[in-house]
Amino acid sequence: MIRKIGQFTDSFPPITDGVSNVVENYCKYLNNSYADCLVVTPGDAGEIDYSKYAYEVKTVRYIDVPFRNEYKYGLGTLDRKAYKDLQLTDFDIIHTHSPFSAGVLARKIASHKKIPMVATFHSKYKDDFMHALKSNMIASTVAYFISKFYEKADEVWAVTKSSSQVLRDYGYKGEIYIMQNGCDFEPKRNDDKLNEQINKMYGISSDQKVLLYVGQQIWQKNLELLLKSVAKLKETNKNFKLLMVGGGQNEDEIKLLSSKLKLDDNIIFAGRILDRALLQNVFSRADLFLFPSFYDTSGIVVKEAAASYTPALLMKGANAADDITDGYNGFLCQDNNAGCYSAKLCEIINNQDLLNNAGENAAKTLCTHWREVVKQVYQRYEFIQEKFIRDIGK
Repeated sequence: MIRKIGQFTDSFPPITDGVSNVVENYCKYLNNSYADCLVVTPGDAGEIDYSKYAYEVKTVRYIDVPFRNEYKYGLGTLDRKAYKDLQLTDFDIIHTHSPFSAGVLARKIASHKKIPMVATFHSKYKDDFMHALKSNMIASTVAYFISKFYEKADEVWAVTKSSSQVLRDYGYKGEIYIMQNGCDFEPKRNDDKLNEQINKMYGISSDQKVLLYVGQQIWQKNLELLLKSVAKLKETNKNFKLLMVGGGQNEDEIKLLSSKLKLDDNIIFAGRILDRALLQNVFSRADLFLFPSFYDTSGIVVKEAAASYTPALLMKGANAADDITDGYNGFLCQDNNAGCYSAKLCEIINNQDLLNNAGENAAKTLCTHWREVVKQVYQRYEFIQEKFIRDIGK
């Protein structure tokens, strides 16, 4: 029986990326209905108040990551007090959401306690190293060592079928279990009152179409293409606003490019929105969610848009587009260039019936709630634990 679960992660609030979202919702719903969770993450409990969470958060000492300032690298065993406390914690199973500092520490604790370790492949880490270091040799070497880390897990999870192929491309040859991500929004349609609230907040006219991007403000998300596509749209249709929600290390550069493209009158940089109710209202006000990223392995924001009856325009072949059927529950651009993305955008933005139908179907097919996902997670944990015990007895 599983009573205590260790969730080891390098991403946790105040970081607001997809991995942080996953860990928060795993712990929230596991803790509510199944077993106690303990989050282990690089951080400083003296600087951040974790008391609002219904589960325990344990921080380990860290150093900053040079090329991604918002992220931290935990010192693991060098933080002797934290390491000793973790060795004495009665974990039944450990789940790591990173192959880096959190993953190394998770593996050491699991080995010490002789319990199973699950490892989820969340991100295209090779792309991060390639973007930061501009060296394919270094990025490929890192990818190889990442694959070796996953080989030491008792079970490996990926969030989509296509993202599992990315891990195989890194060199991993073992089995991969697909555990899809969920969404914490309940299905919610927009209405005139909510639209009016968002319009007033961001200076949007009631007759303007609203395009929306939610996510990190980093170039890896294909945001240069997004901005150039919107600039092309403006050549024929000026009555729209693009809401850019989120923050990130390239935010200032992205704002500079938007100005160069003469989008200042059409674009609103809203920053991070931590109020989940407000964020869903923003999703609901949008006519179309723009997500041209090849970087993301899942795209929880696409599910959040779907729960708000807002369809998304993605790239064909992107991991986040696995469950999208063009014209049915979303839209797909065939080629990775601004001309193609803009042409698709122009084709659908003024077709309200098409947008409405796609939004309805997105809500029906894409937004499984985290409650249901976490139920599957816990059942899989039990299966892994039972298999681990059987294998030890052989």
